[in-house]
Amino acid sequence: MAPSSEVWQHADQLSTRLADIDKAFVLDMCRTPDGMRLLELNPFSGADLYACDRSAVVAAMDALFAP
Repeated sequence: MAPSSEVWQHADQLSTRLADIDKAFVLDMCRTPDGMRLLELNPFSGADLYACDRSAVVAAMDALFAP
């Protein structure tokens, strides 16, 4: 999903309202008749990767935490 998508925009907006959030976390989002909603917020360490591109996830985490 492109960072300019409705989901990314909503997730970015939500993340700015979270205090003391971890450097890596997972927002589960859902689209409802009333718009985008946060379904669940989890630490990255507790995330299930489901059918994602695991290589891309590892590369993103490596880039995020690399010195």
